[in-house]
Amino acid sequence: MLLRSTSAIGSYFERVVLHTVSTLGMRMEKVGGMGDKGVDLRGFLELGSNRFPIIIQCKHEARKTSTKYIRELEGTLMLEQPDTIGILATRSAWTSNSLTLFHHSNLPLMNIIVQPTVEGSEQWFIQNLMLNSKIQSLHPQLGVGKCLISGQVGLFYNGSEIDTTVADFPDNPML
Repeated sequence: MLLRSTSAIGSYFERVVLHTVSTLGMRMEKVGGMGDKGVDLRGFLELGSNRFPIIIQCKHEARKTSTKYIRELEGTLMLEQPDTIGILATRSAWTSNSLTLFHHSNLPLMNIIVQPTVEGSEQWFIQNLMLNSKIQSLHPQLGVGKCLISGQVGLFYNGSEIDTTVADFPDNPML
C-alpha cells in the first residue's frame, strides 16, 4: 500500500524514527498529534547514572532541511525543562544556513538523518548524527563516531559506543 497523505507519511516516519533511535539507547514514546506543542517523540537517554530528557521533531521532506525547522525546534525546546535535548530527525540533508544556525544555537541540539538501507526497504539506519556546540559543552561525555560492530554512525558515551545496529521496521506501508 502506497501512502499519499502527508499526515500518513509523517506518522509512519515518526514510528520509524522512534524505532531507529532506540538503537542509540533512547527510550522514547510517540506523542505527536493535535496539541503536541511541536513534540513528536518524548523520552530520555539513560547512560550510567545520567538521564537526559529528550524531545524529537520529525520532518520527512524531500528538500533540504531549512532554518525554519531549527527555529521551530528551538521554540519548542524553550517550553521544556532547561536540560532537555532537542533532536531534529529528518530524511534529507541540511542547507548551509541550517547547519550554521544549528551549530551556533544556545540550546542543546542534535540532528539525526535517518534513511532506509535501500529505498522502500523495511530496514532503516542513521546516515548522519550531529551534536551542536551547546550539547557538547553541557554533556562532554557524549560524542559521535563510527561504531566498530555495526559500521554505522552512532553515539558514544565516555568513549564507548552505544549499539547502533540497523533497525528493522515491520509493516512498511510506504511500499
